[in-house]
Amino acid sequence: MAELIKCGTQHVVTYDLIKELQLTLDKTLYRQLNKGAFEKAPPYVQLYSFVLHTKVCQS
Repeated sequence: MAELIKCGTQHVVTYDLIKELQLTLDKTLYRQLNKGAFEKAPPYVQLYSFVLHTKVCQS
């Protein structure tokens, strides 16, 4: 999974890749991965979501 994300993020925005994983992975597996990412990873997803939401609200 790590290699998939590492290679995938060279071609697409990480946030988009994560949203695509949400659609394709088993819901329980996705929740476990997402929970681990929020607890242990840098706050990329949260920050990108905030910026995306802010840009949409300003449009």
